[in-house]
Amino acid sequence: MIQTIAATLLIAQLSGGVEMKVERPDAVPLSAITNADLVVYCQSARDRSPHRIPDRGERSMLAPKIVRMWSPDYTGQCIVKSVKVKRGLFRFYTLDDPQGPRGWIQDLGYATPKGWAYRYWLADAQE
Repeated sequence: MIQTIAATLLIAQLSGGVEMKVERPDAVPLSAITNADLVVYCQSARDRSPHRIPDRGERSMLAPKIVRMWSPDYTGQCIVKSVKVKRGLFRFYTLDDPQGPRGWIQDLGYATPKGWAYRYWLADAQE
């Protein structure tokens, strides 16, 4: 369950009752949702080093867990295009389906051994 408590701050209720504070970027509308499952770590396919989305954006395969968060009934591979909105924030949309997953990708500004950290914000299906 996600509760909005201010325009830029959320408290996401995680399993086990753990709460997480999340900064919502200004360009992301209040209707967009996120949670701990929408944080992903990106690696280069070539050498498994942390991978950052280039400023020009890129095409990529959306992680299955993000597709399932959009809709448990959405099937098949989901290729998305990311477009830079501003520093540290990208808009993404499904290339071959205007009703497919879409939203924002927030660069969290750090890397781990798993890869570069990003938070996905899913747009409301009506937007």
